[in-house]
Amino acid sequence: MSNLSRSAVVIGLCATALVAVAGPASAAWTPPQELQSTAGRHPLFAAYGASGAASIGMYGPLALMPGTPQAPVAISSMAAGGGFGAPAALPDGLGAPLAVSPGGTLLAVGGPRSPLDYVGLEGPRSRLRVGIGPVGDRPRRIPTRGIVGTRTLATAVNDSGDAAVVFSRCVNSSCSTRSVLATFRRRGRSFTAPVVLAGRTGYPAAAVAVNARGDAIVAWIQHRARGRGNDVRARMRRSDGTLTKVRLAGPTAPVPTIAVTLSRARRGVVSWFSERVGEGSVGGPLTVSWAQMDSRGAIGTRRVLDTGTPSGHGEADAVRGARLRAVFGADGVTTFAWTGFAGGHYVVRAERIDRDVGRVETISPPSADAQLMDLAGDSAGDAIAVWASVPGTTTTPGVAAVIRPAGATAFGAPQLVLTGADASGSAAGAIAPGGRAIVAGGAVEVLNRSDPPGVRVTQLLR
Repeated sequence: MSNLSRSAVVIGLCATALVAVAGPASAAWTPPQELQSTAGRHPLFAAYGASGAASIGMYGPLALMPGTPQAPVAISSMAAGGGFGAPAALPDGLGAPLAVSPGGTLLAVGGPRSPLDYVGLEGPRSRLRVGIGPVGDRPRRIPTRGIVGTRTLATAVNDSGDAAVVFSRCVNSSCSTRSVLATFRRRGRSFTAPVVLAGRTGYPAAAVAVNARGDAIVAWIQHRARGRGNDVRARMRRSDGTLTKVRLAGPTAPVPTIAVTLSRARRGVVSWFSERVGEGSVGGPLTVSWAQMDSRGAIGTRRVLDTGTPSGHGEADAVRGARLRAVFGADGVTTFAWTGFAGGHYVVRAERIDRDVGRVETISPPSADAQLMDLAGDSAGDAIAVWASVPGTTTTPGVAAVIRPAGATAFGAPQLVLTGADASGSAAGAIAPGGRAIVAGGAVEVLNRSDPPGVRVTQLLR
């Protein structure tokens, strides 16, 4: 195991084989450790706090008849002695969607149904609850002025506690039509009255980011009022409360995966992953697109990053949802990572966008199916991408970490850091200045599994 955990993944003669070669001695990953009391849980995020201690957020165990619309969320943090403690549940029914700032400030929400709620779509309107605080500590409740919703969609927070929450409400009794709203907070204050983003749309999807100054960018899916089809739209809210106009980023299929970033200079990037859309019809290859937004909120350059697999490809069900992640680096550059398709295989790709210039690189073996799990950065400009092999496509299932050091323009070779199907069903990673990194892996979600495995963690220590 230790040899594999210190290895770089290279391509063998067999398309389903992952071959290990020794990695540099200065970049040794520790032997995997199973966290105590984590049976049946799944990694949700990994993060470093302000003190430099690592924390792993996880959800589960999953129940067939959950008592609340929030899947249980707990956090295991590194103790002073270097080991991880038992996971502590978030208080007050707080849960996902979670947001963690680069400096380790955590935002959690409760009340309306969670994106992790797999039982139903929307339920009765519930009051929104929000907690903010250092990751690993008990979050402090933030007043929300009685805001109600039926589903939470996206959250964001910065190191200072400026925050945003995007949520939806059912418009009709069947909840086939919904509205999408957002509420914002400046540090030390309560959340604002909700801003209506989409008055009427179908199944909602959204993303939000908050920069270091407290400005926010929101992107969401909106059904066209006339004609068939859906669009991704975006809007910016400056820290003084000024709202820009709603802008069209581009067409999309229903329920895309959306990611956004926003620089300190209020330059945003909106990206989305969905089926190709043309002339009012939906179908064909999956596509990854992005659009840039300037400081005034106007959309500039648009581009398609990748065109992938046709719908219904044999492994489409194995890749559990289209994954797209975006982070904003210390160098002012946005980095994307996503699950793409090439040569009959799912591959993980990344692109670093410097103004309008970007270069796509494949950061997983081109002849082994892989799916993106996570993408994270730190305040120094380092970045880490985490991907896992697609179940059933390789003789050595596992989780790989790929690091791009600060100042570099390309990711290095992937290193296989966790092996086994019970570690590669879900994964998360984090990186910190000075060359430290952490990856957590867990099993695929299974309801009422009789012998659920725990979450495993490995660390890169310098």
